[in-house]
Amino acid sequence: MAGGCTILIIFSFLFSTVTTATTVDTITPGQSIRDGESTVVSRGQAFELGFFTPGKSRNRYVGIWYKKLSGKVSDRTVIWVANRDIPLSDSSGVLTITQKGFLVLLNSTNGTVWSSTVSKIANNPVAELLESGNLVVKDAKKDDNEDNFLWQSFDYPGDNLLPGMKLGVNLVTGLNRYM
Repeated sequence: MAGGCTILIIFSFLFSTVTTATTVDTITPGQSIRDGESTVVSRGQAFELGFFTPGKSRNRYVGIWYKKLSGKVSDRTVIWVANRDIPLSDSSGVLTITQKGFLVLLNSTNGTVWSSTVSKIANNPVAELLESGNLVVKDAKKDDNEDNFLWQSFDYPGDNLLPGMKLGVNLVTGLNRYM
């Protein structure tokens, strides 16, 4: 009887210390995505935004990857990375959005590792991961028309070109999109 009770206590302890990750579909000012605690998932569950470590590296990055491919869970094919040039050295990263609509990645000392740029200020900013794999910052009260985006990850492609991404110079804004 004592052996069974000991096993029950051990299992209870193990399950009580396991942290479950939560998922959301948007980030608003005052909310954040913490490394190991939460991710952003597109509404149709095709893409996920969160923290990851590639291969055998010890560095941590914020990126977007396929969550599902053809109905199956993905092997985490990363399609976009925010801080590809400045990795985090530990798992203390936090991704947040400011009242003005800037996405900001903070390290363990609250230093800014990476931040987005915005062309105009939103009254009600929200970051949303669209079903296309595009992470956008927009005014929550406006629709998903690309003209309403204050910032979008599709303007900063990584190693993968997705449907809807554009390459080359935007003749209106001067932004040069390249891989």
